[in-house]
Amino acid sequence: MANVQLAVLILVAVAALVVGVSRFTPGAPHRRTRALVGLVPGVLGAILVLTTNVDLVPDELEAQLLPIVVLAISGIVAVITIRSLARR
Repeated sequence: MANVQLAVLILVAVAALVVGVSRFTPGAPHRRTRALVGLVPGVLGAILVLTTNVDLVPDELEAQLLPIVVLAISGIVAVITIRSLARR
């Protein structure tokens, strides 16, 4: 189950990165943009794999942080949605 969660997390992060890059850098991509699209998913994937294999995050801390992270992400998505709807 943890591998499925990691795969979903990586897919969401890469999709968010691609959407962000395509939205904020219209036109031809620059070297910096191409490097960002290539490096960020690689670094994120490496950190996630190392974290699960080495167990860098203690289980007690993980149990406490997971609800906070979920609430923070939900709040960010809600703020972005409200701001985009308010502009229309």
